Amino acid sequence: GSRTGVHSDVLNSFSWSMNIIGRKKWTFYRNKSDSNINKISREYIELIQNEGEMMYVPSGWTHKVENMEETISINHNWVMIGTLDKVFACLSSEIGAIEKEMEEWGFAQNDGIQEHELNRTREDMLRGCVGMDTSTFCILVINCCADCLIALLLCNERFEFEKSSAGETNCTSSSLDEVWEKWFDATCSLKVLGKLLGTIRNYEHQEVEARTAPRINLQGRLNSTLGNNTASDAVKLMQIIHHLGN
Repeated sequence: GSRTGVHSDVLNSFSWSMNIIGRKKWTFYRNKSDSNINKISREYIELIQNEGEMMYVPSGWTHKVENMEETISINHNWVMIGTLDKVFACLSSEIGAIEKEMEEWGFAQNDGIQEHELNRTREDMLRGCVGMDTSTFCILVINCCADCLIALLLCNERFEFEKSSAGETNCTSSSLDEVWEKWFDATCSLKVLGKLLGTIRNYEHQEVEARTAPRINLQGRLNSTLGNNTASDAVKLMQIIHHLGN
């Protein structure tokens, strides 16, 4: 039957797949921190998904799928705040691949093509490859950071109120769990925000010989999609939020 190649889901997302009719064979490969999609692990498990069953795929799990008969399924992908760093890793990898491809096509900044146009092309290509560009990702991270910090402040105020009302020893465990959950989300989102700001600081100063990751002209990319004024405001907001969060 029809099948997919070995892959991990777009943007290192989580996913579920619900079989309406038919049967599928799923093969999951053991992931290693130093492995890549072109080096398939020999350690794997195979699972048969029958009609009416749902398969859950964790973030970043390498797998392939084969339809064993005529099959109709519904699939859904999503990301979480705790895996924003994996989304950024996926975007960075795709950015590197796109830069390599553009170099092979002979595109260069001194070919008479304006940098603004090149950055817009880079963003269009990135969006076409993974469904998201760096501008959209920045806005997502800004919103996540702001929501987490506001929720954490409100949660902490309610927690302090419960302590003062019921006594510290009688404070509900659910309140404590909620505080720690918000702290975790805020820490994860602020960490990624710091990485984004780091790309701006490093872009002009990173030596070619020292590159271990693709150079990302984040400011230029934001300018090309949001406009200079909005892009400048977005970067300032990122800096303010990062400062407040740390």
